[in-house]
Amino acid sequence: MSISDPYDWMAGLYDESALIKMYALADCCINCGLEGFGLATINAQACGTPVIGLNVGATPEILKAGVLVPEGARLQTPDLLTKALPSSDGIATALAEIQGSPRSKWDKGPEFVRENFDWKVIMPKYLKLLDDFEADLEARCISSAYPPKPSDRLLQMAKELIVVD
Repeated sequence: MSISDPYDWMAGLYDESALIKMYALADCCINCGLEGFGLATINAQACGTPVIGLNVGATPEILKAGVLVPEGARLQTPDLLTKALPSSDGIATALAEIQGSPRSKWDKGPEFVRENFDWKVIMPKYLKLLDDFEADLEARCISSAYPPKPSDRLLQMAKELIVVD
């Protein structure tokens, strides 16, 4: 088993072609950490690679070519947030299922990504969301001037922090 360098990954040092190769050559992608945007799940499926994902949050909605793993426990962080942790037995079972399956079992991943996450699909939905949001604000008689103007106190504090030459 091998993984990409965590620092290089987080710093964005892998170019798009390297990421495609990594996802396409992997036997599977284990993404059980509630990664916020689901990018690893979507990228792996786009390359035809099955994903093992945590059956919590948005993952069940965006995972169509892989195996969902149940929550094994919950961790409470010092800031009192809770985080779901995957079941280790669930991951082992999912790995066995993927290993015992032909790669063709996961072929629906690229099509699912094209149909649901292509820019031509996403942008009209996003623009409609923004239009609906603006219309809702107007219906509620809420001014939507964005960004909001800072208070005089915050504006003064910002001016004191920023040195202008």
